[in-house]
Amino acid sequence: IEVFKISILSTLLFKTIQEALKRSCLDTTKQEAAVLAEMTEMNNEMKILRNTLDKYFLSPNPDISEFQKEEDMVREKFHGIQQKLLHISTRQNRIHEKLKILHSVERSMIELQNLYDKQLGELRQTEEKLLKDLKEQRIRRDKAISIMKAERSHQDWATAKLTYTIELAEDQKDDDTFTQDLSQFLNGLK
Repeated sequence: IEVFKISILSTLLFKTIQEALKRSCLDTTKQEAAVLAEMTEMNNEMKILRNTLDKYFLSPNPDISEFQKEEDMVREKFHGIQQKLLHISTRQNRIHEKLKILHSVERSMIELQNLYDKQLGELRQTEEKLLKDLKEQRIRRDKAISIMKAERSHQDWATAKLTYTIELAEDQKDDDTFTQDLSQFLNGLK
């Protein structure tokens, strides 16, 4: 019964840890999806900037004065995009490290659970073997007790029969030696 209680508690513990790992993986996956969405947004901003630059660089008569006005804005946007990309890259690296750790922990938990299940199975087999041995010993003991009782009963019956025979022989007084021999034999059995 004790092994059974431990087994249930350990199984619940493994399931709880497994569910927590699953939730962490899902949370990390959501974070990764958010980072990918931000990267897509950055790509769109880069396209807009590229189109703005293409408008000035590819036009046959670029308006330099207008370009100079927007040059600071374009530099600021590029700088902002660069900062966001560095931030995204850092977050992405952290997310990948976290996922590696979570997968490593998950693999370790699976290995630990497999080892635990194997050891628990061995304990159950040992317990079943011990219970079987105890049952066999109990059956042998009960059988030995039954045989002892039967032998005792048989001995009591034989003693009673000899006693009766001696009493009859004494009553008959035919052969005194025979009666004495029977009495000695009976006393030797007791």
